[in-house]
Amino acid sequence: MRCLPFPSIYPERVGMASFSPLPRAGTTPNWFASVMGTGIVANAVPVLPLHLPGLRGAATVVWAIAAVWLVVLCAVMAGEWRRNASGQLAQLRDPVLAHFWGAPPMALLTVGAGTLALGRDWIGLPAALGVAWVLWVAGTALGLVTAVGLPYRMITGRVVDGEAFGGWLMPVVPPMVSAATGAALVPHLPAGQARLTMVLGCYALFGVSLFATLALLPLIWHRLVRGGPGLAPGGSGLARGGPGLAPGGRGLAPGGSGLAPDGPDLARGGPGVAPGGPGLASDGPGLVRGGPGLAPTVWIVLGPLGQSITAANLLGGVAPFGAAGRWLGVLYGVPTWGFAMLWLVLAIAVVVRAGAPFSLTWWSFTFPLGTCVTGTCALAEVTGAELFTVAGVALYVLLVGLWAAVTARTVVAVGRVELRRFAGTPEVQVLGRR
Repeated sequence: MRCLPFPSIYPERVGMASFSPLPRAGTTPNWFASVMGTGIVANAVPVLPLHLPGLRGAATVVWAIAAVWLVVLCAVMAGEWRRNASGQLAQLRDPVLAHFWGAPPMALLTVGAGTLALGRDWIGLPAALGVAWVLWVAGTALGLVTAVGLPYRMITGRVVDGEAFGGWLMPVVPPMVSAATGAALVPHLPAGQARLTMVLGCYALFGVSLFATLALLPLIWHRLVRGGPGLAPGGSGLARGGPGLAPGGRGLAPGGSGLAPDGPDLARGGPGVAPGGPGLASDGPGLVRGGPGLAPTVWIVLGPLGQSITAANLLGGVAPFGAAGRWLGVLYGVPTWGFAMLWLVLAIAVVVRAGAPFSLTWWSFTFPLGTCVTGTCALAEVTGAELFTVAGVALYVLLVGLWAAVTARTVVAVGRVELRRFAGTPEVQVLGRR
């Protein structure tokens, strides 16, 4: 049985309900990932070590498409909030969609960066700089809200419990994108305290995202090695300990009765609490499990890795610290790049094995990989190493191929959904059908 990952709203579980195969554009936050993925295809061109005739012009067209699409999605989302505010607020309790509220701020930041890097060719530097600042401030402010607000909602139980997956990183990555894109704004500030404040602020944003990522990444790794990106081995939605059983016994804490010292259902192995305990399967009322459709979100891990390499090296180039800033970018960037390449290979293998059906999670193939392109190219510029030059170009070719494929599938899927709406066909799809 295959599960598509984005019903309009999860009730208390995943795995048994029918839902729309593709939400209407702009009605859910994960749609903004399409702006991110399109924008990064354009934004990577100015930093590529390879400059082909017409490539910058083509990239500017792609940036314009991303900018227009961003305006459309924002307009639809604003209308949706006015029409159905309760439904939008309910998404903040959704175990999957809640995390994708990190996408809108990153979409703003991506388009803003492209406006300064590419849009200036069409609208001039003063206008491009003004738009870039507005989008950077808005994206940074909204990104800090998601970086603090979503973890807080999870800690306080205001998001339905779900197992760790790559999407958990979405709310905490925006500050890293702010750090990377903010570096391009530094030279346009007056020399002195203004530039120093901006640089230090960007380094602080770098730290916000970096340490949040370091806290979440082990949880995602543990989830992958214990049960894969979707269902546990066998596809039953049960933990490895047996049919609904924790490793220590019948869904009970090792050696215990499943009861905490002060009451029922509080022990780590108690019913409805421990992984594998009763009520935790995909058809139980406890933790929410994703299906194979969530496998592409493994690629999201590449986002903070590649973006941090980009930010470290771009900030090192504009920081008033001389060679120390550039060396810091290299010393951080090269080991992180190595791990990113390891994760890229694992992510490809996981997705191929999962055979995930098309959904909006496929946009996870684009922006995270794009940050690896910009990070690799930044290392190529700083070190002069041909290794990074070749790798940067190869990764960009892969990015363009994936972006073209995902864009085509999205257009076809949207067309089919709109055709069903026009024909009055019910917009539901039973799990298990592709």
